[in-house]
Amino acid sequence: MLASDNAKYRGPARGAQGNALKTLLGIPFALDVTAPVVIDSEGVRHEPAVHLGAGGDVVVEHETSASDRTVGASVTVPLPETLELDPYRLGEAPTNRGGRPRNTSCTRTSAP
Repeated sequence: MLASDNAKYRGPARGAQGNALKTLLGIPFALDVTAPVVIDSEGVRHEPAVHLGAGGDVVVEHETSASDRTVGASVTVPLPETLELDPYRLGEAPTNRGGRPRNTSCTRTSAP
């Protein structure tokens, strides 16, 4: 039974919410970036690095250290220096006022 007036919307199940973080962990590997994802939360910095083992199995190495963040959480996903995006593969292409596709290149800012 739904208790909301907005019966068309259902929130994601608890299991589906956990899959997003797994996806973020694989992004650096998929884009050939060697830096790990950094997760800061409750005074602990987590740096899980994903790579393929000798048998082709996924291996996650997890290092921890102290962090200054005590409230909330921060997830930093490293990206390549330049990343060309194809908006047609991502769904609807962004356009400028003339109706032509905008420049969709994305440049990574320097790491903190």
